[in-house]
Formats: sequence, structure tokens, C-alpha cells
Amino acid sequence: MTPGEVHSVKTCRTSLHIVLLAVAISASCTIPTHAATGSQNNEQRPFTVADDIALARFDDPLQGRPPITVSPDGRLVAVHFERGLLKQNRLEAELCVYDMKVLRAFVNSSPGTMEPKPIWEIKRSTYSEGVLISGVRWMRDSHGLAFLLKSDQGKDQLMLTRLHEPRPLALSLRDQDVLAFDIRDDLHYAYTVRSTNLHQSEREQSMPSVDVTGRSFVSVLFPNYEATLADRSELWAAVGGSPHPVMRSRTREPFIFFDEGQQSMALSPNGSTLGAVLPVDNVPKEWERLYASLEGAETHQLLGGKQDLDVNLGSALIGEYVTIDLRTGTWQTVTGTPTGRSARWVAGGRAAMSWSDDGRFLALPSTFVAGDKFTGETHTPCLAISDRVKHDIRCLMPIESPHTKDGQPNPTYFFIDRLAFDGSSLSMDFRRYSQSKGIAQFSDNSGVWRELSEIQGAEKQGIVNLTIHQDLNNPPVLVAEDAQTNASRAILDPNPQLKTVTLTEAAVYHWTDEAGLKWTGGLYKPSDYTPGRRYPLVIQTHGFDEKLFLPSGTMSTAFAARALAATGIMVLQVRGCPIQYDDAAEEAPCNVRGYEAAVKQLNAEGTIDPTRLGIIGFSRTCYYVMEALTGSSLNFRAASVTDGVNYGYWQYLFAVDLNQNGLAHEAEAIYKGQPFGDGLQHWIKHSPAFKMQKVDTPLLVVGEGATSLLSMWEYYAPLRYLHRPTELVLLRTNEHVLTNPAVRMASQDGSVDWFRFWLQGYEDPNLTKAQQYQRWETLCGQQVSENSGKPTYCVQSQRSHTSKND
Repeated sequence: MTPGEVHSVKTCRTSLHIVLLAVAISASCTIPTHAATGSQNNEQRPFTVADDIALARFDDPLQGRPPITVSPDGRLVAVHFERGLLKQNRLEAELCVYDMKVLRAFVNSSPGTMEPKPIWEIKRSTYSEGVLISGVRWMRDSHGLAFLLKSDQGKDQLMLTRLHEPRPLALSLRDQDVLAFDIRDDLHYAYTVRSTNLHQSEREQSMPSVDVTGRSFVSVLFPNYEATLADRSELWAAVGGSPHPVMRSRTREPFIFFDEGQQSMALSPNGSTLGAVLPVDNVPKEWERLYASLEGAETHQLLGGKQDLDVNLGSALIGEYVTIDLRTGTWQTVTGTPTGRSARWVAGGRAAMSWSDDGRFLALPSTFVAGDKFTGETHTPCLAISDRVKHDIRCLMPIESPHTKDGQPNPTYFFIDRLAFDGSSLSMDFRRYSQSKGIAQFSDNSGVWRELSEIQGAEKQGIVNLTIHQDLNNPPVLVAEDAQTNASRAILDPNPQLKTVTLTEAAVYHWTDEAGLKWTGGLYKPSDYTPGRRYPLVIQTHGFDEKLFLPSGTMSTAFAARALAATGIMVLQVRGCPIQYDDAAEEAPCNVRGYEAAVKQLNAEGTIDPTRLGIIGFSRTCYYVMEALTGSSLNFRAASVTDGVNYGYWQYLFAVDLNQNGLAHEAEAIYKGQPFGDGLQHWIKHSPAFKMQKVDTPLLVVGEGATSLLSMWEYYAPLRYLHRPTELVLLRTNEHVLTNPAVRMASQDGSVDWFRFWLQGYEDPNLTKAQQYQRWETLCGQQVSENSGKPTYCVQSQRSHTSKND
């Protein structure tokens, strides 16, 4: 989990969080070396967006689930990874199973020994977007695997494979889209199926008029759009037979699950009871007083009253832990209190609940505990355990805030990755804010649960430990290490094609702003980097992780760090504001001050040309980019924003009744009120949307699907009306973080073209792009005529001026 993901309240489109896998880098292992920076080999070629798309990645770009899963008996290990196939516009996934003893023999063998082959593997290329294989988990007898496999219709099916059989077996029905599952064996499992009931039915579409009061703008005009993002699902289960829908015993209505309920699912040892999170129908009024939201998440405080459960996105709903009898449909609350995640305490992460082997104890990742059952403070949640025999709830460890009171990262904060019982003890796998891993162990001693120990570092897996070795400049390689001899060797390099590609140097970069805040980012040097020469600079926002090989940046939408660097442009990937402000209005200005300080330092070092600056915004950081374009001292010569928020007046109205008005509440926190009456004056003064006349930077505005395009209209329309250089692009997708190879090429290669045109005066000679450059040359003419006193570097301006600064 990256620091930016700590603020789950600060998402801009859905409640989906991107949790990146942190991996260990071992100095004792010889990692296969790919093309070095500055190689003189004539066969080497520059890195491109196509190379980025074809890169095999072990980490899940959408859910961040771990790619390595060890069997319960420790004898086998499953590994999966995916890549993009650009020519076919498909994704390709591989799932491999290795024998630990074979890996150990290879690790300790002489050099030159062939890498071990998997004992079982499948390769699938069934669909063009998303994640093809996900949720991989071992059966408890270690003889098989269960996982989700995306069909050619884009639906996730629950699959079970026995290692002695070549083909997996589908456990869910073919037309179902499975969002989450837990399984004991091939006759006892539970899963949730994406709901298909939308607000606007086929019957409504044939009616002459329909009352749409209370519906969002999106649901009225694009009734099918919400289904693509919806986390609403219905519970199915198999209890000794075929799967069936689980209905509530009294009402005979289905159990409705949302994201938190899906992530928390835990099937009891006998396979007949499910632990999960259900949304609360009527939230008790006293919860507002007893259970406070995480500091800084005031816009998502617990509110008493009836909740609207007839929604497709449940990110703002308040939930509680329950157990459900899968045979009868009866259910009961476990704690009678809200989950910590309901109030934006994020430390519980996406960990599932966990049952002890005898079914007596049920571990709860993050819940508030009622005052009469817990002697500590009641306003913060904790990791807790439920005794199903004594009907008692015990707090094992208080949940920490990710930030200290002064807004700095909290060193004692932990993010729960996994809970698991081993006999009478409970283990908690966790990560700190710094991404360091650890294991905390708790044990029941005469009815009193206590923490026994805390082990720092990644967990040991058995006779052989598998890790993904990668860093900022080295692509991912699967490495095995003998736990006894400490010998290690790479067993799989999924990207041999990069040996003929020149990878420009990237380095961790530090700077300090005028307020004394220390910043961190990744600096990607141009392919022709020469000390003393000044280069164009593009700032990429939205996080940075030096432990991972991420050629795009942290996201695959719009960003193209290495591809830009390969063309002679320096790129700075910025981690984000290093402090959590109590005042929401300071979020964007803090980030802008960071950009300004970075440019100042790079300019002083003589590495960049401050007149050739670009910046890319995506998702939430579109807001930061617009703050920079309307209020910064920096003179950006090109910018782009893709599928994001700007907290403007149009987006405020556009999002009414969408996702429980979450976007509107965030805007009100930023601008200290609603944009009506006297409050409107504050909006006019501070909102970038009301200061678009100040933007003289060529702005590329990109929407991901029709709904996103309408949301982005507020960026584009004012500049278009004012005859400022702007381009509006519609990507044919409803993805937010892009995985579709063709759409990724349009987005990322489009970024490369846009910034090369405005910062280098370069046009790709590819004839398929001729019309694109004809449009941009027209925009260049507007830019030159309206900014005659400023340097411009686009093609037409260079034709109009005799000097060329490149």
C-alpha cells in the first residue's frame, strides 16, 4: 500500500484502491541484467509504449493481490503474471505451479543448470481488459487451486483445478460474473455475483415518461455505465451440492454485498456459515457520537438513519460484521457496531475475516467494539476477535491512524494484509507506512488473548522462499532462495525481450519546498543525457515507488515515463504531498508548492529548461494540475488531464445523487461551503474552474468513456470558447486504470506525441497520425498569436521563427 492509498476517502471515481506489491531486494541474488543505460550495442533500441504494454507484470494493477501463493503443506507454490498483446489487443495470463524440492535442488545446483519447469501451468488470452486470472488460492488439501478466470465475455468465473487434471472446472454458472469467493472444497464454497438489476429497466425505456427523481445524472442518461463500475453483488453458495442463491430467511430476498463485504468473506470450517460485512439498514443515531471517523475524513462521518441500499456503489455505506447460515438464510450480527472501514479507518485493509479450525473464534480485521465489552477508548476501531461460545468480543490491537497529529506519516501505523489461525494462535501479516513487512502473533491463554511476538520482515514460506526481485531500473524476475543455505537464483525472467531495449537511467530524487517539507520522486533521465545540457521536463503526478519497475509510472493511464525519457525528455514522477493537512483546502496548494520547488532545484542544477515544462494529471491529481495551471508561478508549455476531478461547479452538479454525493461533500470541505449564495463567492475565488481565463497552457483533455467525457467537459469547454489551445479526446473504454492494450496505446502514446510536439517541436512521421498533427498545428497557431511574448516550441512556431531551441 502506497502512502497515497492511505487516504481511501480521497478517491475521485470509485472506491477502488490500487494497492501496489512491495517486494524485497536481495543483495545476495544475481539478477539477470537487462540492457544498460547508454549501451553501445547496435542492436539496442529505445524503450517505447509498446514495450511497456508487452511487459509481463507479477503485480495486479487493479487489486494489488500477491502473485505468489504457497500450498498449505508447503510443498508447492503457484505464481501468476500477465502481459498485454498489442497486435491482438488481448491480455495474456500465465499461472504456474512449481515443486519446492525441485526449486531447492536448482538453487543449490552448479551454474549453467537449466531453469526448472513448472509441474502444472495454464496460459490464457481470453479478454482484452481487466485482470484475467485473480484471487488464486490453494485448496486445503494442497492438491488443487481455485481462482477467478475472465471469460471471452469479460465475466469472471470461479474455477477449480486439480493438479493431476489439465483443465480447470467451472464452479459458478457460465453467465455469472463473480466478484469474490471463499472455498473449503469442491462441494462447499460461497461467492458473490455482480447484480444485474439497474435503475432503468427495459420496461422503463419503453414508457413515455419516467420519474427519475433521486437518480444521478449518470444513471438516467447512461443506465448501463454504472454496471461497469458497480460493486453491488448477490450471494450464492454450495453446501454439499450445486450452487444456489442464498436468500434471507424472512423476506426471501437475496443478500446484497458490496466491496467491503466481498473482501471480508470467510467460510467456516464446516462450510455452512459465512462471515462477512453487510450494510446496515438503519444506522443507530448514537453511532454518530460513539464512533468517530478517521481524522481528516470528516466528510464521511457516520450518520444515523436509514441507508439507501438500492445502489450500485457501496463505498459510502456503513457496514457491520455478520455471520450467515448458508442453508437457512438466517443471519446475526457479530459486534453490533460499525466496521472501522465504514468510518474510513483503512488499516484493516482488504483482509478477510478468519475462523479458527474448531469454528469457535472469528478474527475481525477492523471493528469498533462496544464500551461494555472493551475497557479502552470506544472512538477508535481495533483488530478484534469474537468468541462464538462465550459471545464475547475482545480487542487485540487498536487500529492506528496513518498520520500523526502534525500530519506526518505515522511510523507505528500498520496495514493488515492477512489474518490466519494456526491452532490456538492468530497471525497477522501487516505492512508499515514505509512498506516494511511483519507478522504479529496472538494466542489465547486461559481465555485472555495477548500479543506474543512481532516479527519484522517478510514471512518465510518453507524450504524455499520466492520473491519478485525488481527495482526502479530492473524489470521483475522471480527468484528462489534456500531457507537453510541462503543460496538464491533467478528461476523465471518473464521479459527476455527487454535485453535488446535500452533502459534509460532512473534515480530517486529528493528536494525540499519553501515550507521545509521534504519531497521524494523518481527522476527519469533522457536517453541522450549529457551533464550540463538542459532538457524539457514533464512532471508526472500520482505517486512514486522506487522498489518497483514501473515504466509508465504508478498508473498505466496517460503516464509514459520511460517512453518520454527515451525521446529526450526528462521526467519527474512525484510521490505527493508529504503531509496530511487538516484543512482540505491545502491539499492541492501543497502539491503545487512541491512541483515549484522541484523545478527550482532542477533548474539550479542546470539539468532542465524551465521554459519547456509539461505536467500530466490523472484521476485526483487532475485537480492539482488545474491548481498549478491557474495559480502557479511555473509557466507550463503543455499539460494533460485524464478522467479526474477538478472540484468545479459543473462536476459538483453532475455528481448529485451519485455515490451518496461523495464528490459534492469533498468539494464543500475544500471550499468551506456550498456554491450557492455567499458560498459561491468563496468558490469563485478559490476554484480553478472559475479561473480558466488564466490558462494559456495547451491542455489535452481526455475522457474514458462518455460519462467521463461529460465530467471532463468543464476543463475543455471554457478553453475552447476562449480560443485557447485545447484538444478533447474520448477513449473508448470505461476503465479507469487502463489495461486494454489498444486503449493504453492511445492514451500513453498520445501523451508522448502531445508533449514532444509542444516541448520539442517534433512530429511522428507515421502517416496514420497526419490528421492529429494538422489539428495541433492549428492549435500552435493560436498559441503563438495569443502568447507572442513567450517562447513556443511547437512545429508551426518553429516554421515561423528562425531560431530553434532544442
